[in-house]
Amino acid sequence: FPVTIGGRRYVRENGLAVNFNSEQEAVNNIVTKANIIQEIMQKRKIFLTECKTKIDAAVNIINAYSNLKVVTFGESTKTADLITERIGQEAISYHSKVKSQVCRVPVYNETTGEYITNSNDEIIFTEKKLGKDKLKEYAIELFDLGIKRVLNSAKALDLGLDVQDLSIGIVTQGYGGNTGIVTGK
Repeated sequence: FPVTIGGRRYVRENGLAVNFNSEQEAVNNIVTKANIIQEIMQKRKIFLTECKTKIDAAVNIINAYSNLKVVTFGESTKTADLITERIGQEAISYHSKVKSQVCRVPVYNETTGEYITNSNDEIIFTEKKLGKDKLKEYAIELFDLGIKRVLNSAKALDLGLDVQDLSIGIVTQGYGGNTGIVTGK
């Protein structure tokens, strides 16, 4: 920290002694440099989590296996949304910042606890505006039913999620720990 020599204050910076008029000036200099480092680290994180090459690779894998169910795991909600956008109707995002939207949802009979089907035994759908919480709930349901083939998540999937016919999991951004996804046979 600052040293006073002959009435002048000095701070070591990059191996050199730098003169400051006051201790406050030295502190301000340190704070400024710390803020610059923090900004650089934030930009690095954004670059690594939203890297176009990773998004392209994930989309290419998903498209190459167009008959299989896929979950992507990442840290960036923007990446999850970009992959969903690139895949289109087969994909849905699942994260904390998902916005309410109009969705095609299955019609559910509250009395019987089953989905309503037509004469061909196909589930009937309706258009419904879903809020954030309901949309996340339906995302898992639509994925589980096979209506959505790709589920793009950003730090939001619950530990122990049970997916019966999941074929591929893609980690778009690394983070430590177990995904907690259970795949049934």
